[in-house]
Amino acid sequence: MVYLFDFDGTLVDSMPVWAGIHMQALSEAGITCPDNFVQTITPLGNLKASQYTISLGLKTTLEEYLKDVNSKLYNEYSVNVPLKPHVSETLKDLKDAGHKLNVLTASPHYYLDMCL
Repeated sequence: MVYLFDFDGTLVDSMPVWAGIHMQALSEAGITCPDNFVQTITPLGNLKASQYTISLGLKTTLEEYLKDVNSKLYNEYSVNVPLKPHVSETLKDLKDAGHKLNVLTASPHYYLDMCL
């Protein structure tokens, strides 16, 4: 049997990292996050979430902001993003039983590979 797994939010608990980086940038600039900030940026992807965050009043270019965000994301994925509970055991059991395991993600392999 073949199993397909989503990476972010299913195998690893990375979802708070994405929003947290944007929220931290706003906080450091003294800008209050809108109440619906996380809900607004969650479906946008990194580029559009960055554009939206900048539109709230950050004094930076999109290029500079993306460079900073990508650096922080790389660090988080390489050091802090944890597996969700029971993922390691479940994947090992499935693999030991001879199943094929595949991971799908919208995240760049730049982060995924480091996290794995």
